[in-house]
Amino acid sequence: MSALLDALVLLRAAVDGVLALGDVSDGEAALHDFVVGVQREQHRLVVAAAPAVRSWERSGVWGLDGSLSAASRLAVDSRTSRSTARRVLRRARCLQEMPVTAVAVANGVLSTDHVDLFARANRPHRR
Repeated sequence: MSALLDALVLLRAAVDGVLALGDVSDGEAALHDFVVGVQREQHRLVVAAAPAVRSWERSGVWGLDGSLSAASRLAVDSRTSRSTARRVLRRARCLQEMPVTAVAVANGVLSTDHVDLFARANRPHRR
């Protein structure tokens, strides 16, 4: 098995563990920490997946089924909208171009909202 698939198995197991929790009440502080922590981990996961997303997009493997674009294939296979798929691809590109921002998101200092904001500002005509 590949390192990517091994990581996916671990991720699925972690999500399964969270799903198994159901409706828990461990107190307000724990609830707050959990909700905020899950948000931060979602942002970190975007950064963690970005190199693979970029490799997948550049490889052209998405077109092997006749798909006309990476966004179209990602939308169909991940059961999401094309606009969401385009955002995933755009963020992965931006994170590659903004390594300091990627590190900040991975460290929980920034979020993917910051990535989107910085990407809008980091256009060639604004440099």
